Amino acid sequence: MVNEVVVKEKAFLDNISVELTNRLAKECNALGSGFNSQRFVMNSIEVIRQCKLMDKPVTPVQVANGLMKGAYLHLDFFQNECYLIYYRDRGLTFQTDYKGEVKLAKLHSIKPIYEIFAEVVREGDEYEKVTIQSQRYINHKPKRFNNGNIEGAYAVVKYTDGSTDMVELSVEDIEKIRRTYSKAPESGAWVNRYAEMCKKTVLRLLCKNIQLDFTREQYEAYQEAGDCEFEKPKTIEKATNPFDEEIVEGEVVSALSTSEEVDEPQKLTCSDCGSEISDKVFQYSNNKFGKPLCYNCQKKVK
Repeated sequence: MVNEVVVKEKAFLDNISVELTNRLAKECNALGSGFNSQRFVMNSIEVIRQCKLMDKPVTPVQVANGLMKGAYLHLDFFQNECYLIYYRDRGLTFQTDYKGEVKLAKLHSIKPIYEIFAEVVREGDEYEKVTIQSQRYINHKPKRFNNGNIEGAYAVVKYTDGSTDMVELSVEDIEKIRRTYSKAPESGAWVNRYAEMCKKTVLRLLCKNIQLDFTREQYEAYQEAGDCEFEKPKTIEKATNPFDEEIVEGEVVSALSTSEEVDEPQKLTCSDCGSEISDKVFQYSNNKFGKPLCYNCQKKVK
């Protein structure tokens, strides 16, 4: 019986390895010259073996598809920068860890980032916002070994040019986001790793202010990896915004009533090469260059 289980597991992992290797070979152009396919396969197979996905109702092809999303974003499953998690109601899902979110922001921000981080604020911590020469800063002094109740969370990005941006949320606002936008508000992550989910939530909101340059494959993987679907809020009875205006700070976050219909968004493209670009890249390029350009074409102009 034990031998049968071992043989079945080996066949399952071998099929994933073959499928993943073939997919990586076909997508080599999308992954870039610095991507180490062999190491990625070895690390990914070891992670799948440890988390016992073979016991779940998933196929090797489905697992390979999930692993490819980490490959597109250059995230390492073995380093816990991202995960494949099985939910009974949603199936196999790709999700990023907090440190994976930090890595993505640094890798894909059009404006070079010096530092980006998020922290939770607990009862007993010293916390205040200060403004010095039109720049906003957060003065946070955590109480030593503080395991008190979480009162909120904040995220800060510092760019290499010295400018900064930040977002802060109270725990009540985090709970509103969790109930309204989370794909799985009662998941093990929210129940067992609440502090990290608070940090990931506020960091995702901050990244909505950061101009991230993704390929189509990277953007789709990034959207799936988030716990909250800010672009597709759950349908609710009244068209009310769950965010306080001071917290949202100009973010386009809307709640639609059941009678509203959303038109298919028009694709934005680079005026030089015709490649698809995100809305933030479109706005940034128009403001700086007077026309929509992708990241590569922007570098040529510079």
